Amino acid sequence: MPYLKEEVKEKILASAVIKFREQGYSGASMRQIASSAGVSLGNVYRYFENKDALFNAIVGPVYESYIAFIHHIDNLIADEENNMEAGAAAASDIAEISKIQEKLLEICEEHYTELLIIMDKSAGTRYENAKQALILLLDKILKKKFLPYMKNKDSQALKEDVTYIFSSSFIESICIILRKYEAGSQIRLLIDRFITLFFDGLEKRL
Repeated sequence: MPYLKEEVKEKILASAVIKFREQGYSGASMRQIASSAGVSLGNVYRYFENKDALFNAIVGPVYESYIAFIHHIDNLIADEENNMEAGAAAASDIAEISKIQEKLLEICEEHYTELLIIMDKSAGTRYENAKQALILLLDKILKKKFLPYMKNKDSQALKEDVTYIFSSSFIESICIILRKYEAGSQIRLLIDRFITLFFDGLEKRL
């Protein structure tokens, strides 16, 4: 029985996800994807104009959620900086952090493969700076939340280097979890625990 068009498309997408996860955008070829999917190379091009189009079909929707998440946090920081009522800002701070954590866990649990591809395997695409954008956002949060607690004897440049190193280490640790595990619930549990371990008492360790 011949495959329906949607079935063929889904086979191509499933094969591409595996190849992009294993080899990255640059390493995976349309020929490899076609072979893995059990379809002809010409058939792949019937559904996707080129490798960019195929890559976008896989990670594009998740990337939009990812960017919306980053912009939301960035806007929260800007709003807090502009809020002259420090008490009101502080009162909402814990609730907002909880929302941010929950959204991150949701993305990691539901779209862990696509997220890994975006952050770790997208060199050569328009998504290649996504990981760095998240590092810089976390660095911005740490500078705002924890610089006042850092040792006064440290220079400002040293303090800023420390927060960037912490931010880079945190995001890379998330990537390690995404690389190693392929069950959404397990990934969520591990990242949730890691967030608690990483940030609990951080102001005392910086």
